[in-house]
Amino acid sequence: MATSKRERQKAARREKLERQERYDKRRKKIRRGIIVAIIAVLVVGTGAFLFSGGKKTPTTTTTASAGAPTTTTTLPTKFSITQAQSNAKALAYGCPTSTATRVNTMSFKTPPPLTINKAATYDATFDTTAGTFVVQLDAATAPITTNNFIFLAEHNFYKCVIFHRVITGFMIQSGDPTGTGQGSPGYSIPDEYPKAASPNYPLYSIAMANTGSPHTGGSQFFIVTGAAGETLPNTYSLFGKVISGYKAVNTIQDAGSASSSGVPPGITYRILNIAVRSSS
Repeated sequence: MATSKRERQKAARREKLERQERYDKRRKKIRRGIIVAIIAVLVVGTGAFLFSGGKKTPTTTTTASAGAPTTTTTLPTKFSITQAQSNAKALAYGCPTSTATRVNTMSFKTPPPLTINKAATYDATFDTTAGTFVVQLDAATAPITTNNFIFLAEHNFYKCVIFHRVITGFMIQSGDPTGTGQGSPGYSIPDEYPKAASPNYPLYSIAMANTGSPHTGGSQFFIVTGAAGETLPNTYSLFGKVISGYKAVNTIQDAGSASSSGVPPGITYRILNIAVRSSS
């Protein structure tokens, strides 16, 4: 009987040990599964961080509507001038509180007569809420466009007008007193396309925006700020280039839109005044 009892006790101990071993194996298996899952999550998260962080090169898609074409772009996270600071400068100059307010209702029945001297040098100083820059106008090659721009500037047509369309690495666009991209001075002017070149529109060149059809330029213009703008087809009237104040131009373009259309910009800057000076 004693022997039989010891046998039963040994068998019970063996069974208990076997159950413990099976339990331990299951726990190890579960633990390994949890660790694998955690590692997988970390790997995926790290990959997402690597692909979403940092500066990306813009991808461009060219169109021919409403001035300079469209592109997709990544915005910087910080701006050197805030919207509040830009608005404060504009208000001090007498501009409307809101950047969405139309700034003038000027309309002219016909384009201005040609009054400039094609042999003279004309410099246009842009005072903006992002700073000051100077554009040298090309009266010799684009006399009609230059004459039109000077006419509008001298009539304060551009006072308080916003840069309504901005694409980082591409261009900045302004010249519409309505701020919608649909405004005009009431007339259109003939095109003065540049000769085909490489690039057609060098960095910091200024050209007339149009609707995509010939001879539809009016008051809107754009300044090329990146490689995507340099490669535009020569279907926009080129009438000058920025010769100083690049920091101000770059400040405007650095606050480009998150939208592929370029509207609205991350920060809406404004033209305060354009003063034109001539020298023979």
